Amino acid sequence: ATAGGKSFEYDALVLSPGVDFNYGAVKGYSEQLAQTKLPHAWKAGPQTLLLQKQLAAMPDGGKFIISVPPGPFRCPPGPYERAAQVALHCKTHGKKKAKVLILDHNDSFSKKPLFEQAWKELYGYGEGGMIEWVSGSNDGKVERVDPETLTCYTGFGEFKGDVVNIIPPHHAGKIAKDLGLATFKDKWCEVKPDSMESTKTKDIYVIGDACVGGELATNNGFPKSAHMAMSQAKVVAANLVAKFNGLPAPQAIYTNTCYSVVAEDWGFSVV
Repeated sequence: ATAGGKSFEYDALVLSPGVDFNYGAVKGYSEQLAQTKLPHAWKAGPQTLLLQKQLAAMPDGGKFIISVPPGPFRCPPGPYERAAQVALHCKTHGKKKAKVLILDHNDSFSKKPLFEQAWKELYGYGEGGMIEWVSGSNDGKVERVDPETLTCYTGFGEFKGDVVNIIPPHHAGKIAKDLGLATFKDKWCEVKPDSMESTKTKDIYVIGDACVGGELATNNGFPKSAHMAMSQAKVVAANLVAKFNGLPAPQAIYTNTCYSVVAEDWGFSVV
């Protein structure tokens, strides 16, 4: 059923619900604050522009805080690439005393050695450097934020910033929740990796950031990238062609490539 009032019968339904955000996971945070003062900017649009304006207005010596949610989340290397892009802006716009502080719920991250190599060489990394990363086990888990003072509170510490970028935890998009498909940890849609069919409801296939599946899953899911979503879509298409023509199901093959750009002339990838 569509918003316009029409209904369509299906033999197979392919859903790509995307992600929504659990704003309540960080006390003091809300969807309204994300749109006005503390943008997560994890969906391109007005929040991206708001975060850019906040960065441009940040003084030399200012502090840009990125709060990373527990995984899995859309674009696993994204927060760390963002840290490099913020540092690049500061380095090239007269803000060489600025600090980029990553407060992370996790104890490791995608392409960590490559990021750390680049951060160290390009911007300075660790104590005394422009970029600093605090892991979850070292009190990097942001539990509360004060939007008036721009202060992040962890289990034992507090960190005040000039720009605060709170990225809230993710879960499958609303339609997946409404249909009862998000049964994995009550957040994600579990699928059969050989076909991407939902393990909950027959003839529904879930692709993209909303799904997790099987032994192929690392960190509870397929990498949440556009390349992986495209690969999943091809697996579904091949399975449906076989199914509707009474042919054997094809073998599922998945590929994923992810590029990260950390300076104008420095990038790397994982395949």
